[in-house]
Amino acid sequence: MSPKYVASGEIGLALDMWSLGCIVVKMLTWKPAWMPQCEDLKSLMYHLSCLNESPKRPENLSEGEMDFLRNCFSINPYERWMARMIMDNPFILGFVGVIRRSKSL
Repeated sequence: MSPKYVASGEIGLALDMWSLGCIVVKMLTWKPAWMPQCEDLKSLMYHLSCLNESPKRPENLSEGEMDFLRNCFSINPYERWMARMIMDNPFILGFVGVIRRSKSL
């Protein structure tokens, strides 16, 4: 859930990008994006409603991964990338290359 959704219940494409960022953090770190700050749903909702800056990103990530998450987790939903914009990110391009190579085998 993005801060905007927690505050207003507003659903849109920017919410999808925030959610994608949460999924990618979980894939890269094996930990939820908001741990250890939030151990239950109530603390998560409170934490998200109070955010006034982008969340701290995990350490030890590549520049492409960091850039991707930076653009997913922008507090202002109008500054978050849209799906077509992430397709030029090195992090995503790496996955596209792997998929293309596996299909050609």
